[in-house]
Amino acid sequence: MPLSFPLTINLDFLQECHIQAATTLAEAPLDADIENYRLDIEISGIETEEQLKAFKQTLIGKLSKYNLTDHQDHFIYFYYLFQNFDAPEFLYNEMLYKHASENVKRLIDLVKLKTQTEETDISITIEDNSTSVTFNTEFIISHVWENLYNSLIFISTVGARNHILRDQLEGLELTVDNLKKVSKQLKVRHNRFWNQSIAHFGKTVLYYLNLKHIAKGETLMSTKQAMIIFDIMESFSLINSDKIGSWEDDYIKALFKNNKLL
Repeated sequence: MPLSFPLTINLDFLQECHIQAATTLAEAPLDADIENYRLDIEISGIETEEQLKAFKQTLIGKLSKYNLTDHQDHFIYFYYLFQNFDAPEFLYNEMLYKHASENVKRLIDLVKLKTQTEETDISITIEDNSTSVTFNTEFIISHVWENLYNSLIFISTVGARNHILRDQLEGLELTVDNLKKVSKQLKVRHNRFWNQSIAHFGKTVLYYLNLKHIAKGETLMSTKQAMIIFDIMESFSLINSDKIGSWEDDYIKALFKNNKLL
């Protein structure tokens, strides 16, 4: 089980940086010291005091380069929010995209089949291990098939629980060509959602740095801020400098731009 350990954070200030901090503030007792708010948290992967010590030492080692060790609890809090709220949301969206993509592919096959059955005679066979029944009567076939087709279309479009699927198909004429276009739009490149999640983590850190006027430049993100974000993310094992073939600040700026955050 993850080890529970305390943080002391300025909850009043952090509410500007993350919606969950604002939610925690709203739920805090009326007599709470919100500028020195004590919060017990758990972080996956930290199960012993030794692991916690190593975790904090790694972060402090990075922050000491910039004289930011006094901010360690705030950055740990951001990572806690990332691990428990932000990353799961991005993972859920990835699952929705995959589910939507699979359903659209099935719809393409279904519409193709429906088109073919309008041009040829069909029969419907119901079978189990011991017996089977085949229906050839045109009225029965057309009635059952039409109802089945319409039900499958409804479940996969208007009635879908997946809002991405509903949004993509709303008002769309269900032709094979249209569905193939939607299928292309739903293709997800490798690591897209992981990159999105860590980019948004970096954006939270950047917003904090700017609010604190730390290493601010003339642009939204200075080179030094990009370096700080890189080091913080690496201390939390969100990125690995050994696997990155570019300068640290260039990597962070590209990560933000690729996810439309700069």
